[in-house]
Amino acid sequence: MATVLSEIIDAEDYYDNPRMSNSKLSVLADSPELFDALYVSKTMKQEVTPEMRFGSLLHTFVLEPSYLGSRFVVAPECDRRTKEGKAIWADFQQTLNGRTIVDEDDMKRCNGIVDAMVRNPGVQRLVNLPSHVEYELFFERCYVPCKAKLDLLSMDCGVIVDLKTSNDPSPTGFQKSVVNYGYHRQAAMYIDAVRDSLGIDCRMVFIVVNKKAPFVAAIYELSSDLLNAGRMELDGLLEEYKRRSATGNWVSDWADGSVHEIDKPKWY
Repeated sequence: MATVLSEIIDAEDYYDNPRMSNSKLSVLADSPELFDALYVSKTMKQEVTPEMRFGSLLHTFVLEPSYLGSRFVVAPECDRRTKEGKAIWADFQQTLNGRTIVDEDDMKRCNGIVDAMVRNPGVQRLVNLPSHVEYELFFERCYVPCKAKLDLLSMDCGVIVDLKTSNDPSPTGFQKSVVNYGYHRQAAMYIDAVRDSLGIDCRMVFIVVNKKAPFVAAIYELSSDLLNAGRMELDGLLEEYKRRSATGNWVSDWADGSVHEIDKPKWY
């Protein structure tokens, strides 16, 4: 659906690159202990959840459809409890060649999401801009090596486009997702990185679609106040990362051995 103008700008494998990303910072914000286990001491491996697997499928389906067959394969319908089903599955396993297994329902969800995007004329205008797809940037922020992968970057139009799925794509629902998942940090990081690395002033918009039917697509742009709040959180987490890296202390502040008072919540 998007026009590809160039290949990835750096030959480094993005996901194996140890640079900081917004998704890593989200882990640090939630649990320094988990951050340590995944990225520092590496005593744990990142679990690939069904939602993560579907997200990868959807991004390939929408942004890089020519790679769909080489990255994903639909599992055959068979009863693996039977002799015949076991044989079918064994033959299927021999054809994987590193591809990720998905089921027919996943493909139907992707088709439903694309149909919703097609019905929204604003979404169509965005995804049909001449754009770089899955554009990788490597840069520094607060003297920390960072990385970012942009779904779509239209340099000519000065627009970054990010595709999200949500249980509630309404304005109120997505507002909650922005804060809960750090999308304001992500937007601030991407906008500033494009400006500082490429010299291009960009706005960033989110295309948000339901995770389940009925599928509806919406377009959102974060306010300057929300972006500035994201910048503050972003820089605060980067400073926390530097501090913890220097001291080797990855214990949450509330688990420091002190007694912490629990007050009445605001909503009570």
